[in-house]
Parts: sequence; structure tokens; C-alpha cells
Amino acid sequence: MVDTDGWDFLVSYAEEDLAWASWVGWQLEDAGYSVVLRAWDLLPGTNRLSLLNEAVTKARRTIAVVSAAYGRAPADAVAWQAAFAADPAGADRGLLPVQVENCPRTGLLAQIAGVDLFDLAEPVARHRLLSAVSRMLTGARAKPADPPPLPVGPRASAEQAGLSPPRADARDSSEPAPFPGRPWQLPPPPTTPVIERREIEARLLEALLDPTGPLVGMTTGVEGEGGFGKTTLAAAVCAREEVQWAFPGGLLWVEVGQEREGAALTALIDDLAVSLTGAATGLSDPVRAADRVADALDGRPPTLLVVDDVWRPSQLAPFRVVARACRLLVTTRISRVLPAGSRTVLVEQMTDDEARDLLCQQVEDLPAALVGQLLDLMGRWPLLLALASRKLADGVATHARADQAAARLVGQLAGGGPAILDVRDHDARGRGVKVVIESSLSVLTDAERRRFAELGVLPEDTFVPYEVVALLWGQTGGLDGYETEQLCDILVERRVARRRWTDAGPALGLHDVLRTHLRRELGPAGRLAAHAALVEGARSLVPRADGQSPWWTLPTDPVGDYLVRLLVHHLLAADLTEEATAVAGDLRWVEAAIRRTGSVLTAEDGLAAVGTDESRLLGRALAQKAHLLTGAATPGGIGPTLAAHVGTVPALASAAAGYLQELPGPVLSVEWTTLTADSAQLRVLAGHTAGVHALAFSPDGRLLATGSDDTTARLWDAASGTEQARLTGHSGRVCAVAFSPDGRLLATAGNDLTARLWDVATGTERAVLEGHRGRVNAVAFSPDGRLLVTAGNDRRVRLWDVATGTRRAEIAGRVGRIASVAFSPDGRLLAVGGVQTARLWEVVDGPGHVLVAGRALDADHAVVTDHSGRVRAVSFSQDGRLLAVGGGRMTGLWDVATGAQEASLVDGSSEARLVAFSADCQVLAAGGRDPVVRLSDVATGTELAAFTSRGGETRAVVFSPDGRLLATGGGDATARLWDVTAGSGQAPAAGYAHEVTALAFGPEGELLATDFGDRTAHVTLETGASRAVSQRFTHALRPAAFAPDGRRLAAVSDHAVWIMNTDADTDAEPVALDGPRGMPTALAFSPDGQVLATAGTDRAVRLWDVATGTERAGFTAAAVGVPAVLAFSPDGGILAAGDDHEVRLWQVATGAEHGTFTGYAGEWVYAVAFSPDGRALAAGGTGTRVWVWPVVDDGPTAVLDPVLWVLALAFSPDGRLLATGGIDGMVSLWNTATQAVVTSLRFEDPVTSIVWREDVLYCATGRDLVLLHLR
Repeated sequence: MVDTDGWDFLVSYAEEDLAWASWVGWQLEDAGYSVVLRAWDLLPGTNRLSLLNEAVTKARRTIAVVSAAYGRAPADAVAWQAAFAADPAGADRGLLPVQVENCPRTGLLAQIAGVDLFDLAEPVARHRLLSAVSRMLTGARAKPADPPPLPVGPRASAEQAGLSPPRADARDSSEPAPFPGRPWQLPPPPTTPVIERREIEARLLEALLDPTGPLVGMTTGVEGEGGFGKTTLAAAVCAREEVQWAFPGGLLWVEVGQEREGAALTALIDDLAVSLTGAATGLSDPVRAADRVADALDGRPPTLLVVDDVWRPSQLAPFRVVARACRLLVTTRISRVLPAGSRTVLVEQMTDDEARDLLCQQVEDLPAALVGQLLDLMGRWPLLLALASRKLADGVATHARADQAAARLVGQLAGGGPAILDVRDHDARGRGVKVVIESSLSVLTDAERRRFAELGVLPEDTFVPYEVVALLWGQTGGLDGYETEQLCDILVERRVARRRWTDAGPALGLHDVLRTHLRRELGPAGRLAAHAALVEGARSLVPRADGQSPWWTLPTDPVGDYLVRLLVHHLLAADLTEEATAVAGDLRWVEAAIRRTGSVLTAEDGLAAVGTDESRLLGRALAQKAHLLTGAATPGGIGPTLAAHVGTVPALASAAAGYLQELPGPVLSVEWTTLTADSAQLRVLAGHTAGVHALAFSPDGRLLATGSDDTTARLWDAASGTEQARLTGHSGRVCAVAFSPDGRLLATAGNDLTARLWDVATGTERAVLEGHRGRVNAVAFSPDGRLLVTAGNDRRVRLWDVATGTRRAEIAGRVGRIASVAFSPDGRLLAVGGVQTARLWEVVDGPGHVLVAGRALDADHAVVTDHSGRVRAVSFSQDGRLLAVGGGRMTGLWDVATGAQEASLVDGSSEARLVAFSADCQVLAAGGRDPVVRLSDVATGTELAAFTSRGGETRAVVFSPDGRLLATGGGDATARLWDVTAGSGQAPAAGYAHEVTALAFGPEGELLATDFGDRTAHVTLETGASRAVSQRFTHALRPAAFAPDGRRLAAVSDHAVWIMNTDADTDAEPVALDGPRGMPTALAFSPDGQVLATAGTDRAVRLWDVATGTERAGFTAAAVGVPAVLAFSPDGGILAAGDDHEVRLWQVATGAEHGTFTGYAGEWVYAVAFSPDGRALAAGGTGTRVWVWPVVDDGPTAVLDPVLWVLALAFSPDGRLLATGGIDGMVSLWNTATQAVVTSLRFEDPVTSIVWREDVLYCATGRDLVLLHLR
């Protein structure tokens, strides 16, 4: 009966509808779902209420079998009421009414969309039930598949119509029909005529407009050497009429360049967002920003995105995300940048005709022999040909004959390099560039030529504001702004530099080949001097104090923006290493860099470049907390948050404290906390929107695959933590992921009854493997990559031919519902983890068939791990000698050859669900339904390390192939990367074992906190000392509340309210209140501690005498919902209750209603707090606002906006400030008079409780306590 992992569905019904309930339960289990149904699972001797309570707690969703009798079934009403209370807005779709009788639904149940099964034939009823369940799980819309016709008769329902939407690619071929606001972002035209390259343009046009492929989701590449005209070719093709007609949604163009990463990539994505929507994304992560841009493109006609000059796959990754909604054209000189399957056009040297046209475009009557010589010397390289053409034109303009100018140029090139210039000889080409450049700069003075050479220290592929160039040349040549602009214009005119106009004015750029040439010409000493000059010029922009430059005060203009990104680079290149180290590690500089770029990557890059021990610590701290420092705006600035988290690193605590003193008040500072920095955690991969259930490293360790409840699988760069691809296709949870041995394919398994194969290089779906009748929980490739095994809740193991996608074999029978599978390293054995057992099967892959036979490990042909539960995980060691099996509360190691159990390495406090061997077979990682993953020595069983994730239970774990990294996936929608070597010997993170649920002050003024996750009530002091006040409970305790003096603690468990004495000197047993009906949902003590208020799913609010445990009074109202929170006024005279749409007040003495505050339609109120004088009441919850209502008169109402899902509220002792704590971890202080945020600070976990003492704020966040001082 008991499934330790819970059930997919609880079926709630009235006794009269048992037949219907049994039919519904049977259909669900036959489809592969797990079901708990009272008639089936209430065994003789079982406590009925205990079963119901466990079912309500552990079932993920509830089905209510609705009839007239169901409305009269109070015993089962708690099931749907609890599901409704847990998700009143229906965001998670946790409750499905199944109507089996034609009768009205009333009350809250009527608000939930359901499905009607009465008066239907059985096949139709089954289809309708399972379709509703599928849509409930996946969130799929019911939009028809074909366009509906214009209604001309009686009105028909959408279901009767059964028609589908218009094709996305349907468009009128007679005209482009451009989308409103259509951009067409061609780069600025060249200053000289462009030579048409007919043959290669035709090839690119054919690839771009391939009629056999879609106009969105495909990539076309233009590949070739630098200076060969890739950008010019792409621009020429994009200007053609055929392209403009093919992409009525418009043309978007971005230029990347060799050095652009991180925040700079995000800036390009934001440019796209502005072009499409008029506003930037506001996100710091380029992939997440790209996803926002793709969403903006989803509703547009076909659109073309050109990504110019890409050097690395990581640079292209975010644009591949955008490409799911548009066509992508990429120019690059690196072939591996382009995803496999791309249509590629190779741009090589020009044809003779094209090269001749380019060379002679400004000069006529050149002798053919000289033209041939010049073409050979310059390798038909477009850049050199353009420069040579200008040189010839200058010669003719000064009255030289064309043949004279050409002969002289031939002599110069021949003297400066080989007689025939091999275009693939980079050294020879460099000499050719030098000669051509020297001839192009002959009109410049020596000083001007030196200024040009100094541009070699500017970053590659970046347009630099003229004002930055002026800083450099002002120091090296005494040029002012006007003289700088004149010289820049000359360089642009001579075609050795490029100019781009921005909103702030002109910017200068260099072709990368020219930049490389200039850097070589400068040499090490020249480059050092130029960098030093630029730094010295930049010092004039900030005030000097005591010989120091406060670089964090750089002006907020384009020059300041440039220096924020590149100052540390220039300092290091100028050999100012000590100053660079100080700047990179100064938290004032770090804060400015994050604030101005919207990302931690610029600060991280600077710290990495410095390379000291302290800078590495700070860089790691920033990487670990990047998701808290960027993204959503932090009211009042990120300074307090930055100081709080950097300060948890002992070596950085002093720097954080000093930085905090520099911040202008008021600010919140961390005075004491159980939070600690985890030196092993490398980075948090945030991007999924629901829990991460599956992980896999690619064979080379470069990629990490994740699978999530949000229906997607994603590929991440393991080194940088950046998202590389998003795989969409599953309609439900992605339960498992696995790479093929060669890393070319990724297999995913899902809740939608399918497994899928994906091309890793392109992110495209290769195959959908159908046939399972239940959730597919596991996938694994055979070591040779020829077979794929899938298994799941339908109790079947299937083996598939990877090449053809056909099923080769099937195992069915004794394995039960299967959670995990694994091939032995030699591929001969297949381990299958099912109900209570792990079984081994011999696999023989022969011609045309696969033979699978059971293999005995003991008399039962099974490894028995725990008779009370399922085998959750199986994993072979890399040498194939051992099999690790996780299930129940232990992880066992079994000798594969003998079938004997060698060890039981882990005996944790939660179910063993995750196991993974390191590559060297020496370490085993194991985890359960808590946040801790433990590493154990395989030989000795000794625990080596414990990694504790924040934000919920760990759901997946995997080692990298080299064993240096461990990846974990969690219920908080993140994956985390851990440094295994840094974690050696490390104890679990500080804090509590479970979430802190209540805070109060004890009789001596000490802070009390309690956590209940292990079914034991603990009280912990601020000193860290902890004691258990009761250990008698069978279920977790929540909600909970302390009495004002801290001497008593009330909590809900086992469907009852218990009152416990927190005094360490007493052994008094907890007292259960006799009488609450329904599931208790909220508790509150009166100010004198003598009265306890309770509320529950019966919608009644009751008052209890704490001393006697008897009921004093009760409040009910026809419109009241299920209260989620209660609070007494400071004088105890008024009681407030917040539910799913309002806050209601009662007079405690008389029971009369005092008032009702509305404005929460569709929102659940989770927090209420009275002001110290009792004249105001603050209330907030799942919405984006906190209301402050007048209680005793008609005073003004304040609205604090925006906030996100408030879980805790507390007024300061003087009532002037209101503290809010949210699900996003944000603690904000609001001035109630001005309704503005005074300061804020963000933590990783939700803030669940807040209490004040004078100017000190005590907060519970996840499993930790934080004492915040307001100064």
C-alpha cells in the first residue's frame, strides 16, 4: 500500500460512488500513474485517518469524483480542501474534479475546471479522462489543430468544432506583408563600391532560402578567413529583394568578435530586445535573455538574425536559443563554431574576375600583366585588394600613370615578401599586410603613424568611443578631442579603420587582421607604454585622493562604460599589477561593475585575470551568488546583499565589513548568522522554472545535460555554467537524461510516456520512442552506443536500436515499477531497479535480435535492499566489479560476480534515492530526499565529504568523467556544480537540518527558533544550542507558533494541534487540543499567551484556553475561505485572519466582525501583522503588493508595490518601518509613510519568519537564522 515516494493521484469519493472511483483508479494505473484509493489501500488493521492524512500529504494531485453524494461526504472533503488550500489559484493544477453525475458543483470546488464523464460510452470516457489528466500535468492548451470556419449556423462549442490553427508558415506569396515595426538592420554600406561575387552569393542565397527546410529554427553558416569578405557577402545577400520577401518579420544584425563574452553578449541580446519590443530584457544571463527575445519573436512572421564574426561555440549559444523562433545566419572563421547540420558556405579567395574588379575599381587601363602579378602577390585577399586599390588610386590622383603606380606597388610587395604570396601562409600574409598598410599610410606624418599603431592596444572587434581614443592620444601625442576626431576620420577614409555611429557619437574599430599587425609592430615595450598612457589618461576622469584613484566613481558615460569593462585588463597590460589587484578586489569596484553591466561576469573576469588567492576566493563567491546579485532588481541597491554573502567567506569578512561601512545608510548589515560559505560549490545553474530531476555529463566532460519538471532538457557548458541549448518536445516532466558514448546523442525520458533522441550539436530531435504505457523513469545507452534501454512505471524494460529507433527486446514481469537502469561497462549486464529489488539481466546483442536473460545474484535472482520500499538507483563501478543500489534508508554495494553484499555505506536519515560512482571507482556519491549528498570511500566506507544544497531536496547527482566535479539537481529549479577536491573532509553546511518555521524571544530575551522536519520539535537558541521538546510525532509539524514569552510552542501534526512546553527544566508531554475539525492551517497566540487561535480547512476560526486545552469561542462567516494566517492585535482585542481573497477581523471579546479588507482576488494571504499601536494592519501574500489598512479609524491605506509572494511581515517597534520577507529571499524595509523601500537584502532561500527587537531584525531563511542590524 505505502509508496514511499508518494502517489501521482489521490482519488477522493463518496461511498455511493465507489464503482466510479474504482473505474477512475483502474484507468489511471493502467496508464502508468500511481494511485491511492481508500477502498483499495485501507487494509485490515489500518487506521483510516492515518491513511487519509498520509494520502493527503504524499499524493501530488487529487481527483475528486463529484456527484450529489460527494457534497454530503465530509470524511473525504478534507482531501480536495487540502489540495485547494495548497494551490488556491490553480497554478500547479493540483485538483481535478471528475463529474460522474449531472449535478451542480457549489462552493470553492465550482471554481476549478473539471471534466464530465457521465452519459458517455466507456472508450469516450476513458479518452476524456486521460486527456484531461495529460493536460492537467503538462499545461497543454486545447487549441484546435485546423483553422475553424466562419460560423454561419447555430453556435457550436469549441469542442464540437474540433478545428485547428493556421499553419505558421502560411503566407501570401504575392507580397512580403511585413510585420508592424519591421527592422532591417543592414550594416553601414562600405565607403567604396562592393564587388558582386555572383557565384558565392548564389550559393549563400540558395542555402538561406532552401525551399525544403523551414524558415525558422535553422542555421546557415558563412565560413572563411579574416578579411575574406564574409561580412560583406552576408550584407550583400541580405540586401537582395528575395531575402526581404522571404523574411517579412525583418532582419536583425549583431557583431560578436573574439573577446565578447558574458555581460557583453547579454548587451547584444538586449539590443535585439530593444529592436523588437522597445525595452531591454533586464536579465544578466545571456541565455535567459535570449529566451526572452525568442519569446518576442514567436508571434512574428519569419525573421532573419545575422550573427557576425563568431569565434567560439559559447558565443553562439544564446543566439541558438533565439534561433528557435527565427532563421540564423552566422559568419565565422572557425568551422567548429557552426552546429552540425548547418548549411555552410565557404568564403575563400576571390575568383580572378572578382579580384580584378576589386583591384581595378578605382583605376582604369591597368596592364593585365601587372594586374596578374598583384593578384598573385595579394592572394586574391579582399582586404589587401581593397587597400591596394586605394593606393593605386592615390598614385593616379597625384599624376602617376596607372602602370607606374601598379609597377611600384608590385615592387614594394615583392620586396617585402615572397614573390608569390600563399594565402594560407600566415607569416607571409602578415608581411603583405604590412607593406599594403605602410603604403596606405604614406600620407600620414610619422607622429600620426605612431598614433595609429597605438590603436593595437584596444580590444579586438570592439568599436571604441572616440573619447577613449582621445584619452590615449592625449597622453602619447598631446592630441585634444578635435584633433583626435580629425585623425580618426583620416584613418576611416584610408580604410585602415572603421567608424560606427552610436547614440553617444562616433566609435572607432579595427579589422582584426590590422589590429594583429599593429600589435606586432608595437612590440612588448610599445604595448606596455600605450596601455600605461591610456590608464594615465583615464585617471583624469576620477578624483585623486592620497595618490589613489577611486575607479568605482567613473562617470556614467560611454567612456566610463568602456573602462568598467576593460580597466583591469589595461592595468595589467601596463604592468600595474598591484593596482590591478587592488581594483579587482575592491568591493566598491565590484558593486559598480555589477550595477553598470547587469552581470557578475565583468568582475569575475577581472578577478580571474589578477589570479591571487584572495581574488580567486572573491571570484568564486560572486559565481556562487550571481543569481542573487543580478536579475531581479534589488530595491535600495545590491550593496547590502553583496556584503552579506561575501562576508560569509572568512578570508573576505574584513573586506566585506569595511565595504559595508562605506555604504550610505540606512542599510541592513549581517551581525550574526548560521549562513556559511561553501568552498566546494562552484556555480548555480539557474534557468529552469521547475525542479531538476535528471543530470548527465557528456563523455568529454564539457557539457552537462539537465532534465526538469518544466518539460525541457538543457545543455550547459560545464566550465562556465552558461546554457548552450534548450531541448523542447516533451509535454511533461523530463525524468532522465543520458549521453551516447560518443557524445553525439542525448536521450531523454519523460512523464509523457516517451523517450526521445536529440542531436547534441544541433539541438534537434532525432527520434521519438513510443510504446510505454506509463511514465518513463530511466534511460541508458549500451557502452557501444548501439542500444538504448528505457524503463518506467508500466513495469516494462525496453531495448531500442539507436540507429533505427525500432524496439529490439522487452523485459516484463517481476520487476514492478522501475526507477533506474544501468549497463555494466562491458555491456553484458543490465541492472534494473524496481519494487524492493534490483535485478541483473544478461544482454546479448546478436544479428537481428537481442537476447535478455535473468542473471542470479542470489536465490531470488535479485539484490534485496529494503522490503519496505523501491530501489531508486543502481550504478555500476567503472571496472564493472561492484553494483551500488540505493533504496529504503541505505545504499548497498554488491559484488557483481558473486552476488554478495560487500558493504552498506550510507545509513542516512532519508530514503536513499541517488547513487553515482566516481570514474576511478574510489568514491561513491549518495543522496536521498534531503539537501545533502554524501561522498564515501568505497574501500573503507568512510564519509569523505557532504555537500548541502540550499533550496530543497536533491533530486539528481552525477560525477564528471574526470571525477573532479559533482553535479546535483534540486527541487529549487537549479543545478549546482561542486568541486570534489575542495569538499574533501568538509562537514555539512551550518544551519538547521530542516526549514525554520517559527521565531520568538524567550523569557530571558534569548532568540528561539524551531524546525520540525524530522517530526521532532526542536528549539534552538541564538547561541546555536538546540534541544528537542517533543519526539512523539509521526508526521512533520507545521504550521507552528511560539507564545509571546517563548515558554510554549504550538504546532500542527497528525491532524491535530499540539501545545508544547519549551522550558528545558520540564518533561511535560505535549497537549493535543480536542475538537478542531478539518486540517489545521494557521495558529496564533494572544499577546498574553493565554489564548491560542486556530483555523483550518473547515473555514472556522476557534479560540482555545492554553492552560486547559478547551475551546473558548469560534468565529465563522459565510464568505470566509480557508485561512492561511492568523494574528492578534497588540492589545489582544482583535483577531485577523487572511485567506484566499480577503482579510477578516473579529472582536475577540464579543465575536462580532470588526471589518473586512478586500483587494486580494485570486491571491492567497500568507502574512498579516499589526502595527505596534494596533491602528494599522499589513497583509500580503501571493500577489505583488502589500496593503497596509487602517484598523481603528478611516485613515489612509498604503500600498507597497512591488513585492513578490510575501511570507513574513513585521513592523519595527516604533511602527515607522515595515519589514517584508518573500519567497524570492528578499528582505525589504519599507517606510510606511512614503511607501518606499529604505533598504533591502536578498538571501537564497525564502524568508519565512521575521521578528524585531529595537533596531535589530531576526530572520528565518530556509534552514538558517540571520540577525540584521539597521544602521
